[in-house]
Amino acid sequence: MRFMLIFILFLTGCVGNAPFRSEKGTCDHWNGCGMAYEVTPEYDLGFVEYSERGNDFSPAQTDMLLEKIKTASQGEDVALVVFVHGWKHNASTEDENVKSFKDALSHIYRSKVAGKKKLIGVYIGWRGMSFHGLQLENLTFWDRKAAAEEVGRGGVTEFLVRLEAISKSRPGNFMLTAGHSFGSAIVLSALGDTLMEKMLDLQNNRVGVEAFGDVVVLLNPAVEANLGLLLKENSMKVGHQQRKVPTLMYVVSSRADSPTNTFFPIGQWFGVTLTWNEVVIDRNYPGQKKTYHIPETELDRITIGNYERFWTGYMDDVMVEGPSKLRYQSVISDSVISDSGLGVKAIGSTDTIGKWGYKSYCSNTLTFNDNHRLPCYADDPINFISAPESFIENHNDVFNDSLSHC
Repeated sequence: MRFMLIFILFLTGCVGNAPFRSEKGTCDHWNGCGMAYEVTPEYDLGFVEYSERGNDFSPAQTDMLLEKIKTASQGEDVALVVFVHGWKHNASTEDENVKSFKDALSHIYRSKVAGKKKLIGVYIGWRGMSFHGLQLENLTFWDRKAAAEEVGRGGVTEFLVRLEAISKSRPGNFMLTAGHSFGSAIVLSALGDTLMEKMLDLQNNRVGVEAFGDVVVLLNPAVEANLGLLLKENSMKVGHQQRKVPTLMYVVSSRADSPTNTFFPIGQWFGVTLTWNEVVIDRNYPGQKKTYHIPETELDRITIGNYERFWTGYMDDVMVEGPSKLRYQSVISDSVISDSGLGVKAIGSTDTIGKWGYKSYCSNTLTFNDNHRLPCYADDPINFISAPESFIENHNDVFNDSLSHC
């Protein structure tokens, strides 16, 4: 038995709670060290890393990053693409998310999606991989989920707010903030209060309310629907007012994503259902005569993007004839952007997103007749979109060319 334990330790390892990136490219890890700011002919890439308690490992290094971006913005328009990674990843030079993010930035540059803007990527790292080897990292689900939520309640909010201030300082700048998997939990924890405040301002008819940056996107989020209920409810309160408002957030989940569709509910059943006393909550919404009965078991076990009651739209594989390439590239280019940001456009009676068919569940009037889903309207500031395998193939397929063009 003792020999077996020693053998397992040789085959596995603990990933320290320490940064991979520094100004000189050195770190305390035995491998994976890299520069905190990388410059390529196509894009710049900066890294910010946080401890499990949500504290910035190097505030001075972060200040230098923000100063570089500020200086760049003073000379030309910049396109900022912020990515927060998820479970089983970090900011190591060997991490597949880091490599894929670089590939995505290169694709954005080569495809001219950013137009003439200087492209700057920002990779937010945390200890998403705490243990590796023999697939035992799968046992860190509950631990890493809790860590992600803690990181989001820490210094990430301050950093994103400071970064947005730079983006807003020049009219031609663009800022996209995206979180994947447990990284979505970080984004939601960091910006949830900000998004809520904006929706309350919209409900009170405050003028001049803008999106955070230009848009926030959650991709295959490993976040329970319960953490998004208040945002969803306030989004439809804004939509019920039937007036043009900025889109604040897109939640995009693939129906082919096994970790969030299958394994997340199992993990939540062990971590929540067995330990909490869940009830059925009743809700009455503006303009609706019926009472909605929402089981907390559903809210706790189903992710925010896979929860059908939240869905505002459904993408399918129907190929639409005609000008279906649409305007993906217009989102951060110098051309006129579509109202939806994701490029939703009507062609006759059929909506499309690129080559995919798109069905909206939201009403253009105050009458909502869908008894299965919660009410939504054409002007809801938060969109929950269900995507097919051909758009996002699996849980980690969030750097593909289709999404890079969005």
